[in-house]
Amino acid sequence: MGSAGSEEIRKTQEAFRYCIEIQRQYPWLTGEAMRVKKELISAASCDSLSLTQLCLKLLFDERPPDLKRDKEMGIALCHAVREGHETVVRTILNSPLAGAIPISGTYGLGHALVMAAENDHEALAGLILNSQGGEMISGSGSYGLGEALYCAVDKAHEAVARAILSSQKEGSIPPNGASGLGRSLGSAAKSGQTTLVETILRAPGATRIAPGVEYGFGHALRKACEGGREASARLILSSPLARLLLPDGEYGLGDAVHWAAENGHTTLVLAVLNSEGGSAISAEGYFGLGRSLCTAAENGHKEVVEAILNSPFGGAISAEGKYGLNASLQQAKEYGHDELARVIKSYRGGGSIFMAGVSGLGHIFLTVGCGIYSLISQVSGAFFRVAARIRSSH
Repeated sequence: MGSAGSEEIRKTQEAFRYCIEIQRQYPWLTGEAMRVKKELISAASCDSLSLTQLCLKLLFDERPPDLKRDKEMGIALCHAVREGHETVVRTILNSPLAGAIPISGTYGLGHALVMAAENDHEALAGLILNSQGGEMISGSGSYGLGEALYCAVDKAHEAVARAILSSQKEGSIPPNGASGLGRSLGSAAKSGQTTLVETILRAPGATRIAPGVEYGFGHALRKACEGGREASARLILSSPLARLLLPDGEYGLGDAVHWAAENGHTTLVLAVLNSEGGSAISAEGYFGLGRSLCTAAENGHKEVVEAILNSPFGGAISAEGKYGLNASLQQAKEYGHDELARVIKSYRGGGSIFMAGVSGLGHIFLTVGCGIYSLISQVSGAFFRVAARIRSSH
């Protein structure tokens, strides 16, 4: 007997031993009627092709395959997919009983696809997608195409992600929500998978990813800025969808600047500030430049502080207020960033901390100038907010 035959005998023996564990996992598999199904699951788990084929034949001889959906068939498929047993998976999917495997839900085809995505089994994902019933896997919900795509992207399994994206029908994966394209886009942006960011942005339905919601377009930009993924952030900012991002608010441009500033990503701070709509980011408020400045000062990010102060928008940050220049100076001092405190103190912009030695008339001109700049910034911000809402409504 050849080595291949000996290996198959070993796998079959292992499968029979594994039946005890299968019984423990699925306690309803009792009695003579369930014995063959239990052995099928064991055979699929242990890559025993001959036992798999025998069990499928016995099950087919027992009853026609179209009576009802068969959860145990799905369990066997999922076990084989998880372990990467391609020949066994192909045998199950090509058998007359394949039509009995559920499409959705636990141990359905969608569940098997998610397992292939999680374990980077590109060939198995292709087999499932092209199998009988594969085209009926839902785009949304648990064990849908969207969840499988997210699992592949989240684990950097690029080939599987591409296979899923290329297989979907027009818009079958929803743009938004927990199983939407936006969530996968955010995961790709967070981990710096630029090719996947590009691929998702070009996918059917990507133009409908909402800008300012969780798992939306702005959320993906925030993830890229938080993780210092400059290439991904620039791809997002250069997309036509970037025009819909509001300058302020959660998942807006100001929010992205804050996360970049908190983590010391100077180039990303400048990239967002110089993007379309970046000039409309408010100087004040929770999502304004002042808060980003304070956060950078607290964390000792000197280059970020200098970039914000020396940008065309730094002069709009007031001296007073919760997120003013005085507050950023206090943050730098409180956390022991003395050199940074000197940088802020020597800044040539307006504000009461810089008024020592300035004449009353000069103080007036400086205060009025900063007020006008702040007013222009607020008007510009309002314009961009209205424009973004008009764009998103069309």
